[in-house]
Amino acid sequence: MDIVIEGATVACVDPRGRVLKDCSIAIDDGRIIEIGGKIKGEAEHVIDGRGRLAMPGLVNCHTHLPMTLLRGVADDLSLMTWLEDHIWPIEANLSESHIRAGSNLGIAEMIQSGTTCFSDMYWHMEVVGECVEKTGIRAALSTPLLDVKGPDQRGKLLRDGEDMIKRFKASDRITPFLGPHAPYTCSEELLMAVKDLQDKHDVGV
Repeated sequence: MDIVIEGATVACVDPRGRVLKDCSIAIDDGRIIEIGGKIKGEAEHVIDGRGRLAMPGLVNCHTHLPMTLLRGVADDLSLMTWLEDHIWPIEANLSESHIRAGSNLGIAEMIQSGTTCFSDMYWHMEVVGECVEKTGIRAALSTPLLDVKGPDQRGKLLRDGEDMIKRFKASDRITPFLGPHAPYTCSEELLMAVKDLQDKHDVGV
């Protein structure tokens, strides 16, 4: 065995809502192989779980991870004023290095809080995906799809979204999705194109 956690309180998060006291967990090759009072056999690493809670990882269902760098920016304004006058102008100047820094910071904060999977839609998702694969967290990722600036924007983002799907579809840590941004930023033509890509690649929206 690789790891044994001894003496922990285990929240099973099962239909019966079981919470097991003074419990041990055996882990081998990245998988839990046994949960019980006493684990037979030796492990390479033994963790003292007394006074600690062991539970399945949390899932963050809505993030824009690189925006960790924009925390606190004009956050006392109405949504559209915040977006149009402050956030979108800043985002237009973000580089891949900004995306990588914000993603790594956000991932570190999630891991520290017990979050092991997140859903994200943002720019430069190939960079976010690289951060996911290097850190070992899991993610559902999508390129934002919108066409408020017309057909050229629509075509470019649809191509970017399809490229991202092709790049990460075989990943064991990333599930790629199609990500139409919002009702107020997506035309009917864009949504129909999203449906065509969904059928082509068999991915979620």
